Amino acid sequence: MKDYQKIWESDDSTEDKIKNIKKWVKTKYGIQLPDKPSGTYQPGGHTSSFGDGFRTFERWDLTADQVEDSMDDYVLQHTIGGLTESEEGRIVGTIDSILQSGGELTSTTSRIRKGVSISKTGGESSGGDIKSGGASYLFTRIKDNASANERRGLFFKSRNLSRQDILAYGQDEWGNIEKIKKRGGTLDIFKKFGDLSGRGGDHSGNEACLKNGINLLDEIEYIRVFHEEERQALLKVFKKNKVDVLPDGRRIKDIILITGEWHEVGDIRKRILSEAEHVAAAASSVVGK
Repeated sequence: MKDYQKIWESDDSTEDKIKNIKKWVKTKYGIQLPDKPSGTYQPGGHTSSFGDGFRTFERWDLTADQVEDSMDDYVLQHTIGGLTESEEGRIVGTIDSILQSGGELTSTTSRIRKGVSISKTGGESSGGDIKSGGASYLFTRIKDNASANERRGLFFKSRNLSRQDILAYGQDEWGNIEKIKKRGGTLDIFKKFGDLSGRGGDHSGNEACLKNGINLLDEIEYIRVFHEEERQALLKVFKKNKVDVLPDGRRIKDIILITGEWHEVGDIRKRILSEAEHVAAAASSVVGK
């Protein structure tokens, strides 16, 4: 990194610094950086579809589009904090609280910042997480859909593995930021974690921790509950909070599943996005005339 630091601290113009940094990346990592960002990559980061919340940044060498294309059969599973005890109705109250407080599923420290009691909402190990640094991260596990099928809780889009701040480990490290050199960072490694997660292998306890948290409505892939009664209760919660459709176009009723149901929400999302792109293209051609 000394060579990089030398480039950064030089008196060269910004344009020359960029050129030299690109050469350095090409030499050191074998990556040819594009002249302009492509796809969904935004150097300035992303806020939520609603224009608020914390800003997230994705990697320039592994975009959200790339992860989604390669890992469309994987999810980030969040089932701790009692959410697996779905028959007790915990997930209904949790979703209601999230929607009432900004729509973000947040880390322990983010909840403290908001003035939310961690004695009621802190995860499985709040005290230890604060000491390790993991309290600044939201805990999930990488799962393939087959192994996630019987679990209840919240399941987020795999594209979030492109976030720069993610800490993905092959085993439980409790979000320990001191272990950052051990984190996984390639598609092959992410898939390995997810493939082994349901087989009791070395990576069955993998973790993928997201800094600050995640936006529920933007990033949810599906929610799985215990039975139909709870599904109906959850639908009422969304209706009460005036949420019928997600920003990606899917209806709330299509993404709330019951334990054991095989999900097709990824296919539904792709179809909706494809239809939206087709409509936009058609509208553009009409305006052009």
